[in-house]
Amino acid sequence: DGVPEIIEDGVTGLLIPPRNGTALVTALGTLDDPSLRRKIGQAAARVARKSFGVEDMVAATEQVYRRVLMA
Repeated sequence: DGVPEIIEDGVTGLLIPPRNGTALVTALGTLDDPSLRRKIGQAAARVARKSFGVEDMVAATEQVYRRVLMA
């Protein structure tokens, strides 16, 4: 359920409704364009590094622990 929060349709990936084979075929067809694949892949990599980089994950975990200890 968190995929739409991470993937922006057409920017960092392609969102397809569940159980919709026609939409899947259409979306996969758009990926025939190498420049679009590269653009989406690079954007997704930037989001992944920003959202899931080790430093950020450690800092976020540390904040949670600090809040718990201060409560």
